[in-house]
Amino acid sequence: MACGTKQLIKKLKNEETHLELKLENNEDSLLSLEAVFKKFYPDFKIANYRKYKGEKWIDDLYESAKELKFMIIIKGEKIRLKVDAKRDFLKKFLNELENFFEWAEYTGTEQFMTRDEQRNYKYKMKPLFRERMQKLLPGKEDFAEFEKIIHIPPRNYVRCNTLKITPKELMQRLSKKWKTIQPFPQHDEIILVEQELAPGELGNAIEHLLGYYYIQEVCSMMSVLALSPEKDEFVLDLCASPGSKTSQTAAKMENKGTLMANDLKQDRINILSATLERCGATNTIITKHDAIALCSKLSKTNFRFDKILLDAPCSGEGTLRSSSKTFLMWNPKIIIKFSRQQKKFLAFALKCLKVGGTLVYSTCTHTPEEDEEVIDFAVKNFPVKVEAINLPLKCRQGITEWDNKVYSEEVKKSCRIYPQDNDSEGFFVCKLTLLDEIKDKWEDKNI
Repeated sequence: MACGTKQLIKKLKNEETHLELKLENNEDSLLSLEAVFKKFYPDFKIANYRKYKGEKWIDDLYESAKELKFMIIIKGEKIRLKVDAKRDFLKKFLNELENFFEWAEYTGTEQFMTRDEQRNYKYKMKPLFRERMQKLLPGKEDFAEFEKIIHIPPRNYVRCNTLKITPKELMQRLSKKWKTIQPFPQHDEIILVEQELAPGELGNAIEHLLGYYYIQEVCSMMSVLALSPEKDEFVLDLCASPGSKTSQTAAKMENKGTLMANDLKQDRINILSATLERCGATNTIITKHDAIALCSKLSKTNFRFDKILLDAPCSGEGTLRSSSKTFLMWNPKIIIKFSRQQKKFLAFALKCLKVGGTLVYSTCTHTPEEDEEVIDFAVKNFPVKVEAINLPLKCRQGITEWDNKVYSEEVKKSCRIYPQDNDSEGFFVCKLTLLDEIKDKWEDKNI
């Protein structure tokens, strides 16, 4: 059902609008739902609701073509869709509802668009986002190339899982079904499929199901190449899920030594575990902890890691090609929030590192607040130095000035990867070496 935005809002505000939900006596769920409406439309009130006990479907306010499993009842207009499972249904509903209002606000369109129509819509950068990127890319041609490529889907890269098969053997198998090349001679595990693929074709291939390769964007592989883990080392992947870099690290270590892979939420741990099992990583211990709490506990013991990978949660500006919803979600407040969190992660992670050990910090965003500013914080407050990195992709040096802030010259050694330079997504990588043990004098830094 195509429904004009203003028309739907008018109906939502009508006192006679009825919300009919199967909530199974869960009053908190209803309050959560009401809170979402109030966020967007403070005048809206839920007139009443009925609880169903024998039905598998649910009456809601919003229907999004084929992909949503809801139905709506608004003053006698009905669209019914069966709900196959009630688990996590309300959570999905809230996400979809919020997506609808974000989309309407973003586009300013009168017409509701289905998810397929949204995917084909040419997203635009929000004005402030655009202004910031123009400062990072002051050349007109350079920015034009960036603006052009972020609307093109990324290329199909896979990484050979050398724990199960050699790159030569995998190339022989894949070349029978696709046109494949190995674009980097010194890193023959990186394979590019140079042809159009059907949706899910890479993921459904038998070689993927057997764990012979992992689907991974090429710039995402750069963190582990910079870390360069070796056999018999003690390595920590602090924010590990979904396991792309963890499985890559295990392969570089040849399943020898010890690799600790940590994440916070159980659903992410489940994905991480499945990835490592499929890839045959046997030297890995999975932990479920808050990153700061884990590092705090480990720092009070004799455990020190040879190498640490901190692929930090971020605002994701570099993922525009694969996740167009980033255009909608971009928010300057999120950037500040992530920057503070990243500095804490880095400060506590350094406490768990051996003197002379390596920490690689990476993000999939272009924001200096989450990139150079975090490295500048580390250089100015801890006994670390930034190491030069030699990567197979074209890198630009880190910037030393942003928003009236001046960063250490050391941050120039970090690596900025822009999509227009490598026909990839965007990324940031920096390699740090710990020069001295972090003692009490470094423990109370203002983050």
